Amino acid sequence: MDLRTAKSLLRQYDVRPNKLRGQNFLVNDGAAERIVAAAGIRPDETVLEIGPGLGALTSGLLDRSRRVAAVEIDRRLCRALEEALVDRENLELIQGDFLKLDLDGLIRRARPGGLRIVSNLPYQITGPALRTILDHLHRLRGAVLTVQREVADRMAAGPGTKAFGTLSVAVQYHSIMHRHFRLPKTAFFPRPQVDSTVLSLEPRTRPPVAVHDEALFFQTVGTLFGHRRKTARNALRQHPRLHPSSDRLDGLARRSGIDLGRRAETMSLAELATISNLLGE
Repeated sequence: MDLRTAKSLLRQYDVRPNKLRGQNFLVNDGAAERIVAAAGIRPDETVLEIGPGLGALTSGLLDRSRRVAAVEIDRRLCRALEEALVDRENLELIQGDFLKLDLDGLIRRARPGGLRIVSNLPYQITGPALRTILDHLHRLRGAVLTVQREVADRMAAGPGTKAFGTLSVAVQYHSIMHRHFRLPKTAFFPRPQVDSTVLSLEPRTRPPVAVHDEALFFQTVGTLFGHRRKTARNALRQHPRLHPSSDRLDGLARRSGIDLGRRAETMSLAELATISNLLGE
């Protein structure tokens, strides 16, 4: 879909791109073809497309998969998709909010081929959408996503960098991430302020570190990075579940060999897992 076609459709269906909904429409056919190809869809798979908009990716996804479940919150865009793709029997159009979607139910219905997510994620829901996808990734075939470049940088960041944080830990714990290519601002209408990155998340068969209590691990990581300017020792005192004493923290430091005078952003996944495991004993 090129820019002229997109503008014509937006006028036809009286859609004024909504910044609060992160409505930036892909208007580069070559980029759309590369995104669909990067997904590596198998013919027996179901694809969940989040925010199909004007359908830049949808036709290509329908050509390669058993079924496409396209979730679009804007009723006018749903009508545009219905009329454009009326003859595509393997399209399931869902008018609603992805963040309220019964994703577990959709995963069950996608068997036996499984469910893969492909999406130019609406900017305004990128954070919560990524959390939902990561929570379910072990039950998915994988995900190919277009996100803001700075978000991709945070997802891939390692210890010792300012970008390293809770998102980095969650992505690297649950997935193997691959960057495919950059999309310039000019690939979208309206033109966003930043470039985007197309990336894939492949579910891990097992986490890269041994964690005894996954919920406690992410709560601990959230506590450490929620007070990222503090030392790990001072941040851990704010732990909402454990509230460890100074003596307990001294013991943790001795047993782990980890200097709690460091900040969380300098710690590896293995060190974060060790801290969580010892706190949980």
